[in-house]
Amino acid sequence: MPVRLILVSMPWALADRPSIQLGSLKAYVTRAFGSAVHAEAAHPYLDVERVLDRSLYRRLAERSWLGEAVYAALLYPERTAACAGLFSKYWPRSEGSPAFEEICRKIKDFHDNMPLWRDLEKAHLVGFSVCFAQLASSLFLARALKERFPGVRTVFGGSLVSGVLGKSLMEAFPWIDFIISGEGEKPLVNLVSRLFSLHGGSETDSMQGSRDSFQTVQRQEGRGVPKPEDEKRPTGPGALGTLRREGVRPWGPGIFFRREDNSVDGGGWSQITNLDGAPLPDYGDFFREAQNGGDARTPIFTIPVESSRGCWWHTAREDRPHKRACRFCNLNVQWRGYRSKAPHRVAQELAALADEHKSLHFVFVDNALNPAAVAETTQAIQRSGKDFHLFGEVRLPLSRHEVRALRLAGFREIQAGIEALSDGLLRRMGKGTRVIHNVAWMRHCEEYGIENRSNLILEFPGSTPQDVHETLDVLRAVRVYRPLKGVRFWLGEGSPMALDPESYGLKGIGNHPHYAVLFPEEIFRRTRFMVKAFRGDRLRQRRLWQPVRDFLRGWHREDAVFRNRTGGEKPRLGYLDGGTFLLIRRRDRHGRVETTYRLSGPSREIYLSCLDAKPLDVLQKEHGRFSSEGLRRFLDDMVAKGLLFRHREWILSLAVEEGVKKFLA
Repeated sequence: MPVRLILVSMPWALADRPSIQLGSLKAYVTRAFGSAVHAEAAHPYLDVERVLDRSLYRRLAERSWLGEAVYAALLYPERTAACAGLFSKYWPRSEGSPAFEEICRKIKDFHDNMPLWRDLEKAHLVGFSVCFAQLASSLFLARALKERFPGVRTVFGGSLVSGVLGKSLMEAFPWIDFIISGEGEKPLVNLVSRLFSLHGGSETDSMQGSRDSFQTVQRQEGRGVPKPEDEKRPTGPGALGTLRREGVRPWGPGIFFRREDNSVDGGGWSQITNLDGAPLPDYGDFFREAQNGGDARTPIFTIPVESSRGCWWHTAREDRPHKRACRFCNLNVQWRGYRSKAPHRVAQELAALADEHKSLHFVFVDNALNPAAVAETTQAIQRSGKDFHLFGEVRLPLSRHEVRALRLAGFREIQAGIEALSDGLLRRMGKGTRVIHNVAWMRHCEEYGIENRSNLILEFPGSTPQDVHETLDVLRAVRVYRPLKGVRFWLGEGSPMALDPESYGLKGIGNHPHYAVLFPEEIFRRTRFMVKAFRGDRLRQRRLWQPVRDFLRGWHREDAVFRNRTGGEKPRLGYLDGGTFLLIRRRDRHGRVETTYRLSGPSREIYLSCLDAKPLDVLQKEHGRFSSEGLRRFLDDMVAKGLLFRHREWILSLAVEEGVKKFLA
């Protein structure tokens, strides 16, 4: 009889896609053990979406405190009133707030009687993938599981439980038996191997193989079976057996475990070295659940993929917080180093998953696509001949040619690490970019029809009036493009700023007070959670950034009117090339051409040479027939008309090409 492993992803995962964590783990475990382990992925969030309806579920999933408040009330019914207050705080005031207790009742009724219990009763080990907004829901189901079936082992993993967060969480919640810290594949295989005395290559990477073949078709049969006594799943003290005492971490690196005195030990990291050797994610269970949900329609789901793990820019760690990194970023708490797949392997995965699941919508979950492989990867994807609709995240700078390549490969939506429009702020944030790079990115997205999903961080600690004034000046220049999304700065566990708060004027670092609403006081005080509270210049920053917030609000309204009137087919500022002259056309908010400019001869040449940002001294060398003063007068005139952007000594043409020639080689 095989070991039964069930991997669970709870609300509030987005319900239009499978969990890449579950798909990757299931495929890896299946390859390691073959028929000795029956691995199954479960997605209760699909059923909860049906219970609530799609629109309400999505609203709760998009704002983490809303969803966490619901499951915290189920986890601690005595805190329902407080959780309802938190829910009301984050529900938009312009809309009538749904009945909080009714939402809780519907979800509880579903969980009390969900079909998944029949499978959980037979499980030996149940794993929970815990990412953003999945903490309270995972704790709720794990406790219910232990109450019904005390002998089932539970293991948590994911970004919300890596490192010190995981150890702290395990100390607070006794129904968690193990926590995997960091990347999950190798530690999970090691855990299963040691728990059930199986042999599946758990001690080594076992990830070498041909880059040209998927390992999922080469699954090996497990070389061991569960011992008879493991099938009985004993309960009570010592149910997990006597831990081996040789060495500090008897369960292997990357695993937190309980000793006989109930203290938590372990941790560390264990990662796949060669991502090209990892098996293709197995999303079969998700699509079966979706098909069995009773929906008469055939929805086209978005499929998650990855081309890399970690971030090549981020080198800071707990023991070296001053190393290179975006200072606010904690997206790498579960990774150590950066690894990427070969370009042709990425293209093969996209094609294989598209053929298997009949979808062309994909989202890359990478922190950032590998900039060194943009050309190769986009070419490989184009060769597949499929009309993909792709989303991904990138680090800047990227050239106009590289953005064009991304669009031709199928990237319709991209989030770039803009974050700020002030060089001073970008330096303090550790971005390693300049304002000119960010503006050029916005320009190129507009030109090639890519939806720019980038953020602008507001209220960054230590921001100065000069930073805000520079930001507003740049915003006025780029108002012809798709607006940025303003997001308030928040402090995350494990970010360089949280590791070195004094350097940023931050004091009193602790858990965000909302956790005191979600959890009992004792747990709030002795547990470390992801979102941090801090003291600093917060009130000053809020007042300082209010004009930017107001500008963004107006920009979004104006852009919505323009795109509604034009269908998104026309730019606010575009040009047509007549060979010896340019026609530059500015449109008003209703899409009507309000001003046309004509540039001929050398003026045209200068303008076209600045479609990628260019330093002024390089521009002068390229157009030596102009005197330095004559060139400056021309540039000043173009800047005054809003046709060029100049920042420091960099120049960028703002108008985007309207014709189809931009897509030709």
